[in-house]
Amino acid sequence: MCILSLDFKHAFDRIAHNYLFKILLGYGNGNAFIAGSKRMCEGATFSVEINGHHYGPTPIRCAVRQGCPMSMALYALCLRRFLRLLDLKLPDIRIRRRTPTFLVAYADDVKIFVTSVADFAIIEEAIRLYERASGARLNPRKSKALAVGS
Repeated sequence: MCILSLDFKHAFDRIAHNYLFKILLGYGNGNAFIAGSKRMCEGATFSVEINGHHYGPTPIRCAVRQGCPMSMALYALCLRRFLRLLDLKLPDIRIRRRTPTFLVAYADDVKIFVTSVADFAIIEEAIRLYERASGARLNPRKSKALAVGS
């Protein structure tokens, strides 16, 4: 068995707004909630000042603001689709006769218990689908695998 730890680059900063709004709609959120979320995100801009020269405003088309009280919940809803895909595709394992477990996530920190070499292809495909849909990018330098057992 192997424990795979996934790290996504600038996880909160890379969520595409169009993906976020589709996810919110898919969970059955009402139009008022989605419209409020859009107002929070759309129209947001940033400006930069370098050596006294002002650049911007530039529109922000992706990101869930980490300072926003709703950011963790919005990010979790976006990541949940990725986790659900893994949940459907990977076989269950049992640890000390508890309910089946193979996947643990906290915020943008994802751990996967890999029981077969074939699981890596499933995980890789799920990552690629999630990256294309959401704008997320896996950080291979910070993602690790730890062999457990014989």
